[in-house]
Amino acid sequence: MKLGWALKSFALVLLSTIIPHLGMAQNTTPDCSHYEDPTIHIDAQFGEPQYDYTKNIPAILNLESDHNHSLREGIPLGVTDYEKILSTNTRTRVIQRSNGLSCIKIDHIDIIIGYKNVVVYIADEIPPDSCGFHEVMAHEQKHLNVNQHLLQEAIPKIEQQFLEHIRQRGVYHSIDPMLPRNDMQEFLASVMNSFDTENVQRQQRVDSPEEYHRVSVSCNGQLAIISQHYRLTGQ
Repeated sequence: MKLGWALKSFALVLLSTIIPHLGMAQNTTPDCSHYEDPTIHIDAQFGEPQYDYTKNIPAILNLESDHNHSLREGIPLGVTDYEKILSTNTRTRVIQRSNGLSCIKIDHIDIIIGYKNVVVYIADEIPPDSCGFHEVMAHEQKHLNVNQHLLQEAIPKIEQQFLEHIRQRGVYHSIDPMLPRNDMQEFLASVMNSFDTENVQRQQRVDSPEEYHRVSVSCNGQLAIISQHYRLTGQ
């Protein structure tokens, strides 16, 4: 009996010695439930505008462009066209757990937003260097300014939205590195939908009825005459 009790006592001592060490070993295993926020870098780009004065009014009408960025007196006399830039580069870290499971954490994201291939078109029916030509150019420059200012305003907002999204999403319980990368690209597209809505609203304020009236009566009505001639003749 005494020997049996001694063996039981030894076993209890042995277990009490091993269990704390097991706990310490578990604590050193990478934790998938908590980590610091990733670093986020946002680069807002706006391509150097190019200018094209060779297209006539019908060609400008056929441009696949955002016609919220156009000067119209019933007929579009100028338009600014561009391509959007939406790009993410996500650096991740895969953590292998001792239980065989894995998770992916996002360490850093590079985000590029903006516009490229920016082209300002002015109808060739407007004589170059004429008063009306400069009025259309000044109006299109207002649209360019809206784009540029909005991009700069968007940087801190987008950074905050990404941080909130990543915190809510947490880790990715997968070993597929494309999962978080695709998620970040899709989230950027959704964020930019709101950006586009704000952009359209601001551009429409540039294209106010007061602005159209001002331009149409400027330069002794030069632009209104050109528009009326196209309505009557189609050329």
